[in-house]
Amino acid sequence: SEGIESTEPDPVSWNSRNFTDTVLRRFEGTEAHGSLEGGRDTAAFGVKFSRGLNREDYSSNLDFAAAVAQEHYNDVATAFSSQGRELSSLPVSVQNALVDLNYNAGTTGSTAQKDSPVDMMRNTLDYIGVTTSDGTKGSLIALARRRAENWNGAANDIGAERITSVEQVPAGNGGTIFNYLDAGGSVLHTTNSNRTPITFTGGTSYTVNTETRRVEID
Repeated sequence: SEGIESTEPDPVSWNSRNFTDTVLRRFEGTEAHGSLEGGRDTAAFGVKFSRGLNREDYSSNLDFAAAVAQEHYNDVATAFSSQGRELSSLPVSVQNALVDLNYNAGTTGSTAQKDSPVDMMRNTLDYIGVTTSDGTKGSLIALARRRAENWNGAANDIGAERITSVEQVPAGNGGTIFNYLDAGGSVLHTTNSNRTPITFTGGTSYTVNTETRRVEID
């Protein structure tokens, strides 16, 4: 009614709690778990590094993770500001993808320098790397899938085709080629990496893939 302000977040603005309750809930889950790379465990909603924040200062794991996510948003916004741009001018779906990349990989690299939202999103598809507990620089199809799902979340907003499958192809040099495919089987993007194609098999153990793997994307 008139005179009563809504407490719901603005649906056209990026919101750290919404991001955490949707994107991070989907990719990271709501329970603490061991880290594939080794070292400290990963807390609920994927918090591995608290960014100087204390869990005890927040009433729930969701609120704590949202505060950490806000720090990552600030990082990405700063990267855009350094290029004379505003992160907030992009569709929320693109902002989500970029913040998730920073949250997951610790960087967005040169994304803020790209010419268009499509090019920015295309750049995120290249971040498929993990360093195992024994120091192996590996590539994971699970990370390619995460990037592809974020791409699909933004596809309508940026006028791009959806990714329907991802291929992880062992390369002759010991590296990996990733192909992101549309519904017709055409390659929308290819990533060439010198990282070893691996699959985690439990804990921090992994196998090296010698055959092409393919996953379907929702």
